[in-house]
Amino acid sequence: MQKWLLQNDFQTINNPPQGNRKLLSFLLSGRVDAILANDQVMNSLIDELGHKEKVRTASIEQTSWSVFR
Repeated sequence: MQKWLLQNDFQTINNPPQGNRKLLSFLLSGRVDAILANDQVMNSLIDELGHKEKVRTASIEQTSWSVFR
């Protein structure tokens, strides 16, 4: 997936945070501009934490992954 991000002009970090909550916290705090995650898992977490209006989602065709910004 890192290859897809690089091909689409995203900068990446070599040591991403472990766990979806930590990853989402990096996004919401502005430490990263976008994250790549399983769309069902991350959408569920976003809904659970009440951040639906703060995050934009772009699905990657023919995968279960989405870019969250």
